[in-house]
Amino acid sequence: VYNGRDLLKMIVKDPRQYDRDLLKILFTPKELVNSLIPPGQKQNKPPPLPQDRLDILHEAIRAKYRIAKLKYDNFYTLYIRLSLVQF
Repeated sequence: VYNGRDLLKMIVKDPRQYDRDLLKILFTPKELVNSLIPPGQKQNKPPPLPQDRLDILHEAIRAKYRIAKLKYDNFYTLYIRLSLVQF
């Protein structure tokens, strides 16, 4: 639940769409334009998105699609990361 909205009850067609919808809920348009998505790419200079809300995003994706914590990094790399870069 974020700002009174149950993030797990959102109806979406796939994890990539869910990720994009979560970004729009968790971050302001200004943050999305002026911040680094995903954080950690050193060649870019914009600040990363706030880690506390990124943690909410990751936990929501993991919970909605019932992904074990040990397997989430692989899932994120294969399905979500590219979606974030192209957002």
